[in-house]
Amino acid sequence: MGIPNCCTVSETRKDETILSVIKRLFGEHITSRLVKTQNREISFRCIAYNMHRLTNLITRLMFSTQPDLSFDI
Repeated sequence: MGIPNCCTVSETRKDETILSVIKRLFGEHITSRLVKTQNREISFRCIAYNMHRLTNLITRLMFSTQPDLSFDI
């Protein structure tokens, strides 16, 4: 299978890391039976992951005495 030509190795590693975090946070099993609802379930997990990251960012900015913007957004 290999890495697609359009992606660099660092992009592929970043994608794999994000998928690993999503699996760790929300579980790796899909409960839906139909392909349409399976895709929807995965999309909702990605949305939940983005909301989780956004919430953590806002919390860090609101409650820190000296905001540290050096972490990835």
